[in-house]
Amino acid sequence: MQGKTTVAVASRQFDLAAAEIESWVEDGKRGRENALRAKSEDVREQNERQPENLQGSVRRGNAGDPRPKKGWHPGWEKNGS
Repeated sequence: MQGKTTVAVASRQFDLAAAEIESWVEDGKRGRENALRAKSEDVREQNERQPENLQGSVRRGNAGDPRPKKGWHPGWEKNGS
């Protein structure tokens, strides 16, 4: 994104004030920073909820065991084969 052209060149090319373009660039930077912060907060919240979800799995008896329960068969398999 950055470094493709200078503010002065863009200002002349599109007949815009340099201050206006610089303002847009700063707004974009702040927006990207806020998006990164929000994403890291989402990840942090998810990590905080993970132990709660695991505790629920322990109570249900399937904590971290990806294998199906004994006697379970997927619907597309025939049970008597």
